[in-house]
Amino acid sequence: MKQAKIRKYIPFSGINTLLNSKIGDANTILNCRESRIGGFEANVGVESWWKFPATFISNSRTTQYFDSEVDSVYQWKRAGSRDVYTFVEQAGMLYYFLGNKAQRTTYAAGTYVADVTIIEEGRYVRKLSEVGTQYINLGSKLLIINGKDRAILFSGDKIWRDFGFTQAAGMPSAIPVDPAYQQGVKLDGGTSVWFDDTSNFGLGLTNHDKNNYGWKVSYISDTGSESPLSPVEYTSWQIPVTDPQIGKYRYAVFLEIPTGPDGTKARRIYRTKNIPTNGEQYFFVKQITENSSRLYVDYISDQFLINTAPSDLDSVTVPTDFEYGDVWDGRLWLARGSRLIYSERGKFEQFGGLSFFDTSNTEGGDITQVLSYYNNLIIMRETAINVISTNNAGYSISTINNSIGTTASNSVLLVPEVGVCFMNDDGIWSMKGGLDGGAWLAISKVSHGIDKLLDSKNNSMNSRITAAYSPIEKVAWWHYADTDNTVPNTGVWMDLQGKDPKWSQIGAPGTSYEEICFWPVVTTTVDGLFLMGTAPNWTHPSSPTPGPLVAGSETNHFGPLQVVSTGRQWGQYAIVNSVTEGVPTFGTADAVTPYSEWTSTWANFENQSAIFNVTGVEIELISYGDNPFDFTYQVDYDYTTTQTTGQKQASANKLFTSKELPVMGPSDLSVSKAPFVIGTDAVSDGRIIRLRYDVRTGYVSRFKFNIKSLKAFHILNYDIKYDTKDIPSLNQNVRLQRGQAR
Repeated sequence: MKQAKIRKYIPFSGINTLLNSKIGDANTILNCRESRIGGFEANVGVESWWKFPATFISNSRTTQYFDSEVDSVYQWKRAGSRDVYTFVEQAGMLYYFLGNKAQRTTYAAGTYVADVTIIEEGRYVRKLSEVGTQYINLGSKLLIINGKDRAILFSGDKIWRDFGFTQAAGMPSAIPVDPAYQQGVKLDGGTSVWFDDTSNFGLGLTNHDKNNYGWKVSYISDTGSESPLSPVEYTSWQIPVTDPQIGKYRYAVFLEIPTGPDGTKARRIYRTKNIPTNGEQYFFVKQITENSSRLYVDYISDQFLINTAPSDLDSVTVPTDFEYGDVWDGRLWLARGSRLIYSERGKFEQFGGLSFFDTSNTEGGDITQVLSYYNNLIIMRETAINVISTNNAGYSISTINNSIGTTASNSVLLVPEVGVCFMNDDGIWSMKGGLDGGAWLAISKVSHGIDKLLDSKNNSMNSRITAAYSPIEKVAWWHYADTDNTVPNTGVWMDLQGKDPKWSQIGAPGTSYEEICFWPVVTTTVDGLFLMGTAPNWTHPSSPTPGPLVAGSETNHFGPLQVVSTGRQWGQYAIVNSVTEGVPTFGTADAVTPYSEWTSTWANFENQSAIFNVTGVEIELISYGDNPFDFTYQVDYDYTTTQTTGQKQASANKLFTSKELPVMGPSDLSVSKAPFVIGTDAVSDGRIIRLRYDVRTGYVSRFKFNIKSLKAFHILNYDIKYDTKDIPSLNQNVRLQRGQAR
């Protein structure tokens, strides 16, 4: 029997491609974000971080800035200052901008290059299988490592140096003591300053025994770290027994002290007491609080040497080939392969010889990332996850999981209220413990609802996955390469605006312009905006293959940096108008805008024993003007789509007249209306409207619909009107035709 029904106020929800999805769940959400007031907004766009004018003249460095893929991007605010730095790496060149230009600032010719400060050129360019450069915030300093080039410690505008101690301090040099020295007597060689036996100063014995001393030095960096001690410098003397008077004197020793590398703020001198009588143990003598003077006179008597020198294991040389790192428990932790080392607390460049962990004795592969998480340090590995915790003895390492890990190092992300998240071949996972990280950590999968979408991910390019979390958007974003792409071109968003996380997509997957979303790097600015590095795909008049820019070369992906915005443009397009002496002149314009869309799952209205005749769909939304708004539907798992039109919701006396306020829906070309502007007298705060779409499906078992637009929209909920007809369940005890298999 037919039963007229209506399902009312079904909220638009996030993506859930599981078979047990509920009505309201989506099969596809593209370029939309969950609204803070409910529903989904199609207001996702992309702009150049700093916009380029319609005509833009570059300079001879065009290749690096506009014709090469961005390998790394990071924005950093230096602790204790207002300085903000934007770091970019392209074509083996690492550079930065000082300060935050106002977003949407339009660059004049050549000013992009003028604002650049180059840190290093000729750097290693990562391969497709490599994760590339890592930026580690040390507060007032920034560590930049990639496992290949020298590690760089950045301290502020035009101030950077090599990180760490790759070798011991230089050896001091002692000028020989001349024990024959007497006042008024010319020295034949060496030098001496003498003190009589009543003085508290001077080195050596006041008898005729042999004196033998050794000196070492160390460097103190601007991080408060102490270098490994230098090799020892010895000197000795013996007072002749032929002159008893001379034996009453002690001597000072003149030392030539080496200067330390950049970043050295002080040098420390260590010395033995007289070795023949005290053995070879080293004591602190003096700290020289500068790095320029070369001469020091040591006259400190043995009796005043109290504090022992560091051992050879307290500070050791460290290579600069570490690939990952983070700060935890006041220490810097660095990792490469199966080795994890940690610095002295508060001394980020000083590493002890026994301050390390080695994971090679357990299964799980190489370390792929380290991340501080409350009172734990998470150690990601290829196929396992370890955690380092504190205990009474120091640190201990344990295993969270010995079968789940990741090779997508740059996918590891701390998401508030969700935990430490990461992506691998099987989806996106989360680790979460107690309020402070917990004494325990549990791992669970968070991507069940989008696993079908992730089936298209190119798992051979996991090393290129990039991720970021925006506290402004309350969105975690993973951007990856799908199908046969080698550059990340599509992404999934985990939106945390509502009570439960909701999934959506960003990009243009499966379209002819998917390269418009080639973003090899996604990060966030210090104020929480998504910032992307681009991978321009230039085509040339004679060939689509890479080559030098010539007149007619074009790309729909212009500018090294882009930012997610609420505008509906999608970056900038560029064409080379001319090339003069190797310097191109670009013509730029806003690029094409991909669609935003929301597609429902296959609805059965929670009645498996009935078929349905859908007669209409009403969508409640907030109007943003008289914008096109496409509506299509499908039935019974068929890919064939049927398009219908919307009915405007307006009073009869205003419908199709000039008095009708702008609404969302198909444009009415017979009536001219002013564009919708929020804050006008006509519309002060956005107007909730309902659009009706008449549907005639006939009796079907499943129904699915799609809404799509190039313009902005904000959908809230929907109603489905239908009638039902009961159908009998399938009965296998039916008469079979002769010869038909049972």
